[in-house]
Amino acid sequence: MKKKFYKKSKSKENKKFPSNYRSIPEKLNRDEIAFFVGILAVLIAVLIISLDLYSNFRQQKSLTQERMGVLRQVAFWQNELKTHPNYRDAYFSLALLNFQLRDLEASRENLGKALSLDPNFEKGRELEEILNTKY
Repeated sequence: MKKKFYKKSKSKENKKFPSNYRSIPEKLNRDEIAFFVGILAVLIAVLIISLDLYSNFRQQKSLTQERMGVLRQVAFWQNELKTHPNYRDAYFSLALLNFQLRDLEASRENLGKALSLDPNFEKGRELEEILNTKY
């Protein structure tokens, strides 16, 4: 009887898939790693800038809505003064609203009218003191 010699089979570890099945090469050189890190850094920067822009947009929208509310109140008190021209609180409210809008001249003018109607108006004197000392 003749002895049969069998070839040793290759171990499974040595078998490799064809290159078209690989999504990430086995060995990346330094240039490829730097490229991937650069792309990742750009994507992170775009994400951070986008979040910051969205936050600024929301904040600006909120401030605009707040300003519109103050302007509606100004219009309301101006209409009240047309029907009641000697209404001290309307002038004082207008002075406060103009102060919020940073229209200091209009604030001083309305406060002066409120104080001319009631010289002993305590809150009016407090606002006058603020306007004179800080602004």
